[in-house]
Amino acid sequence: MFNILIIEDNIYQRESLIAMINELGKEYKIYEADSELEALEIADQHKIDLFYVDIGLRNSSGFEFAKKIRDDYRYEITWIVFITTHLEYMTEAFKKVHCYDFITKPYHKEEIKETILKLLKNREENNFKKTERKFVVFKSDGIDMKIFTDEIMFIEIRFRIITIHTIRAEIKVNNIPLSKMKEMFEGTNIKQFHRSFLINLDYISKVDKMKSICEVYFKNYEKTAQVSRSFRKEFENAFKNY
Repeated sequence: MFNILIIEDNIYQRESLIAMINELGKEYKIYEADSELEALEIADQHKIDLFYVDIGLRNSSGFEFAKKIRDDYRYEITWIVFITTHLEYMTEAFKKVHCYDFITKPYHKEEIKETILKLLKNREENNFKKTERKFVVFKSDGIDMKIFTDEIMFIEIRFRIITIHTIRAEIKVNNIPLSKMKEMFEGTNIKQFHRSFLINLDYISKVDKMKSICEVYFKNYEKTAQVSRSFRKEFENAFKNY
């Protein structure tokens, strides 16, 4: 059994979400709160495994609640799923509080089910093997950002602008020398194959070799990276042996 806390000040929305979770037929303990203060009290008294947080709470912000939760060592990496009707806030959510995902109103049962089942699978796997995830820390707009390397698909460097393409969001970070960037990813599958790209071999779905510069495609992602002619043989060996 694991604990879920739903912070939603609209009682009808809250009850709808609870009903969807209960339909999964698993043993979950669901706590509910309609304010930041009540939610913080529950999180202090019970170890929560998953937070559903409405961004637009009536008397406060779901962001503020999430920031306070992240300051508690017990909840530094606990899953937070934001509930929102304002998708423009999501980049801020990923950058500042490292939320796991978001759902939009009205709720869709399949989205709720997918999140819960992923959490179950993640916890079951961790019961067999505890692994320490590698991460890097970048500065973005003066904020220190912790990014797990296994969530990075590729890194793009264009005119001193660095964009990290992750499975959750695109993140712009302060300028870092390429040599320093390569050092940060030593021991991972993120490697340089172009003067403007570092590519994670884990996420490659296909490679177009018809041109002198290979086009690299990624799983469930529209944007692509490139492999330059000078790195082509090294890339093909790495991709073939991976």
